[in-house]
Amino acid sequence: MMDDRRVDVIQSAYPLALGYMRRYPLMRVDEVARTQEGLASYARRNGFTLGTVHVEDLLTDPQAFLEMVAAINLFEIPAVVIPTAAHLGNPVVPESKRAYFDRETKARVLVADLPGSPATRTGMSEVP
Repeated sequence: MMDDRRVDVIQSAYPLALGYMRRYPLMRVDEVARTQEGLASYARRNGFTLGTVHVEDLLTDPQAFLEMVAAINLFEIPAVVIPTAAHLGNPVVPESKRAYFDRETKARVLVADLPGSPATRTGMSEVP
């Protein structure tokens, strides 16, 4: 559920995409910032302007995800950009965030496959 927080709409020649990422344990602030920059760059290369990047923390999971889904539906956002597929999980697993996202929105998922992402560095597989 969205609360009284403002959602700023960016004026741009390109359609707006939102971002989503999980903050992994021990992930430093500069790593989060670098990941967000990578998402923005990937969005631009694919014809989108990146808006809010919803960052999921372990203690509040799935709050950021659900807020992102609500914003996508409310503002009819056409896409979300994620660092790696592991951030939403496997779409064939019914309990995964990716499966929920696909059921609840009409938006595309753009997977940036950012080098050096924690999932890439640690060899983490997709998670539900």
